[in-house]
Amino acid sequence: MRVRVAGDAFTLEGFHEIIQLMGHFIEGRHEWMVDIRDVGAIEGYFQSHVPKMAKTYELMARKAMVSATWSGPAAVVITRDSLSDHTHDLARPAKVVVENQESDRCFVVAVAHILGDRRLLDAHRMGWLEFSQGGGSGELAKIVRAERGRFRRLFRVTFVLDSDRLTPDGASKHEGKIATLIKEGVPGHLLQFREAENYLPTKVLAASSGAPSEKSKKLGHLKRLTPDQRAHLDVKKAFWNGKEKRFAVLPEQVDLYDSLEPKVIEGLGQGFGEGLCALFERLAEAGALTEADLGPEATADLRLMLELLQTII
Repeated sequence: MRVRVAGDAFTLEGFHEIIQLMGHFIEGRHEWMVDIRDVGAIEGYFQSHVPKMAKTYELMARKAMVSATWSGPAAVVITRDSLSDHTHDLARPAKVVVENQESDRCFVVAVAHILGDRRLLDAHRMGWLEFSQGGGSGELAKIVRAERGRFRRLFRVTFVLDSDRLTPDGASKHEGKIATLIKEGVPGHLLQFREAENYLPTKVLAASSGAPSEKSKKLGHLKRLTPDQRAHLDVKKAFWNGKEKRFAVLPEQVDLYDSLEPKVIEGLGQGFGEGLCALFERLAEAGALTEADLGPEATADLRLMLELLQTII
């Protein structure tokens, strides 16, 4: 986060916290923003209390002052009164609460690779950003509140949730929970498409498990879908109803898929299976996927997700 430490925070009583913050700035965990009016107080403080490191810190302060000129306002301003709480919160890893910790982590990290979000990737690699298991949408709000409670003042918690929308104009069943959390001061991102798997490029589905000839046929049928149909398909299971052992369009989706011939519905088989987000991450990390593979609508939504995550890192 972009952090400004006000001049009045540089006191002897706050020495431990100041040194801890300087460690964060040195390792790149947070970005130091210095107001020109505080430079004199900062330099005098380090000369008095850490003379051996004073020159290093002074140079950092002057670079941070220049950076502040071009980077916009700080995300958080630390004062003498807030020093202890803010230092505690900035030392904790930022938290993203998701429904499925491993699958959704893979999805977010893959998107960061494709869209070039080095800040997020570095924060995740260094353990400064962590993903928490939400235990399903029914438990997610409770987990979000628990994670929020571990912070004192700077609540570096957000959530990312599948919309589970069955149609483009359909309401998400999670909107009520999300509105409540946002009202409580916890921002979150509800995916525009049905699930994370709906954002996966065709290249990922082509690399999924299964016989090549069978996958080729499925991909051929997949190309027959319109963008809206593709965005709200159950990618993992397609139209297969496991309980009734038959292919069937959900009642809520009849209008959306009424243009599809039965051979397309059946040709998609039982979908592309599980583990797709892990495959997505591997291909993205290997550089095999680009922004063009995602498509403009998906990219716009996913950039909003990454922008939100940046606010807590």
